Amino acid sequence: MKFGITTNFYQFIESLKKRNVSKKLSLLMLSGRIEEYLVKEFAYHIYEQSNGKRFGLTNIGNNKEQKIDLAVIRGDYHNLEIESLLEAKYLRNKHRIWDADAKDEIRTSLKSLSKQCHKINSKQHGGIKLSLISKDKIIYGLVFGSYVESEKDKDKKAEFFDKCLSVADELHFRYHDLKNPYWRSCFEDIRVELLDKKYKVTLKAGLWRKKA
Repeated sequence: MKFGITTNFYQFIESLKKRNVSKKLSLLMLSGRIEEYLVKEFAYHIYEQSNGKRFGLTNIGNNKEQKIDLAVIRGDYHNLEIESLLEAKYLRNKHRIWDADAKDEIRTSLKSLSKQCHKINSKQHGGIKLSLISKDKIIYGLVFGSYVESEKDKDKKAEFFDKCLSVADELHFRYHDLKNPYWRSCFEDIRVELLDKKYKVTLKAGLWRKKA
């Protein structure tokens, strides 16, 4: 079976499309930011798809090192190697179940990601040998876009996701194999009823990198 961060990313997105998974995630998205939860689900997905030959360590980095959200490791316990590094960001249009606008976070979050995603020349990170399979030796951006729409809202989903891409383009991001940033759909317009209020919830994701 072929392994690699792009293969795992696409498999992960497909796993989120399952009805029971998308329904659960839609409810969790109404509870608040679920970036860390999605990263850990991705780590488990990598473990499962590789039959335990790979795993994801979160928040990895020793003193004075960048704390990186996810490191994909392989090997055995006494001889580990890191094959991929990812920094995660969660962009959203609303805060939890309320109508409070969260779109002002988009630029701040992506500026932070821009500083975190770079070429890495070290021989190890977090005390583990670096053997990155990316030929450019880069840290990828694992970006999630959350859109929540209540009954009284006007549909501005396309506008929200386009704004995210526009800011990402300004900050010199691109999709991993395209010239510009791009979204992949995890699920669209999942209907959720919570506390006598109806919502439609959408989640998209992108595997981004900085332009050379």
